[in-house]
Amino acid sequence: MIVLFYHLISPREPPHLRPLYRCKSPRAFAADLRFLKNRRRILSHDEVVEYLEAGRPLPPDSVLLTFDDGYRECFTEVRPLLLEHRVPAVFFVPSALVGNRRLAYRNAAALALSRLNRLPRRRLGGPLRRLEALLDSPLPGRPAAAAALRGLGPGDGEILARACRELGVDPDEYLSRRRPYLEEEEVRRLAADGFTIGGHSRLHTPLDGLGEAELEEEIVGSTRAVLKLSGQARAPFAFPFAGFRAPADLLARLLERYVFLTLVFGGPETGNPRLISRRLWADTPAGTGGRRTNLPRLLKEFERPDSL
Repeated sequence: MIVLFYHLISPREPPHLRPLYRCKSPRAFAADLRFLKNRRRILSHDEVVEYLEAGRPLPPDSVLLTFDDGYRECFTEVRPLLLEHRVPAVFFVPSALVGNRRLAYRNAAALALSRLNRLPRRRLGGPLRRLEALLDSPLPGRPAAAAALRGLGPGDGEILARACRELGVDPDEYLSRRRPYLEEEEVRRLAADGFTIGGHSRLHTPLDGLGEAELEEEIVGSTRAVLKLSGQARAPFAFPFAGFRAPADLLARLLERYVFLTLVFGGPETGNPRLISRRLWADTPAGTGGRRTNLPRLLKEFERPDSL
């Protein structure tokens, strides 16, 4: 089985994502769905779990569709297409971002990058000097400043907030106006439609450096939160970014201890079929156009032996 993951589908890339990665249009995603329906067997989360719990091998041509990060376009753009094509999917949602209570640090950094990229050259000098003072690092031009902003992590919240102010970006205003994440009622509607809602940490921060107790709380706590919201009895979890350095024995214990936790995606490579390490990042629109899909190329590259 190959697990595909997307982040959002949108006619245009929003400022809170544009500098981070590109996304497919609804038309390109519809082409993906048509290809998968004709060439692959699309499984639901529950079907995957049934196969594994029965000890049966998954069909070799099977795929599972997943969406990470809980962006609102999962409801406004993705949901109608999935319903139209009758395709199941899993939506991995950072529990503390549902309802647009706060902006994830990477999305705030993307807003700063979007503003930096739009500044005319003649107006760049002042912001660069202020960013140099803030970051205590020489920034000889726009690329250096962009690299410095990209290098900020979840522990650099105050520096990121000040960088946004220096660039004239107000993340709180953007969050209130744009509301980029799923609302609670939208999550409930997705679950009522038959889609699976999964845990994806609380705030979409890297989990690799956490101790075992903190890691367990992120996995179990965020999964419990989406279960309460969705009304599901069981749910999977996907690491934000990747959890390749997470202790495999801890993940195996969590799967045994918590009966509501079905699968873990993005963790270390193990022989445990419920720990699914690799997923195919299907966001890129390169090679799409009209009714053309780029999935044949992406799948071929993913299935090459040297890609493992």
